Amino acid sequence: MRIAYTPGEASGDAVAHLCAPDNTFVGPTTFPGTHTLEQYADAHVELMTKLDDLPFVSFHVEFAKEWNKLAIWE
Repeated sequence: MRIAYTPGEASGDAVAHLCAPDNTFVGPTTFPGTHTLEQYADAHVELMTKLDDLPFVSFHVEFAKEWNKLAIWE
């Protein structure tokens, strides 16, 4: 989370070591044209620079392997 929300640190390069090779990101309505987690990180940086005073109320994370999904709600 710190990498994703710290200006100057967030980028696809900063998270590449956390991503599996040939990973896939699916978010066609929120991030069209984004197909990997690294691309998502780069798109997220652009979005966050426009919303720098956005307060977080909650967030969730989902992990998937093959057809199994684990959702974590905070």
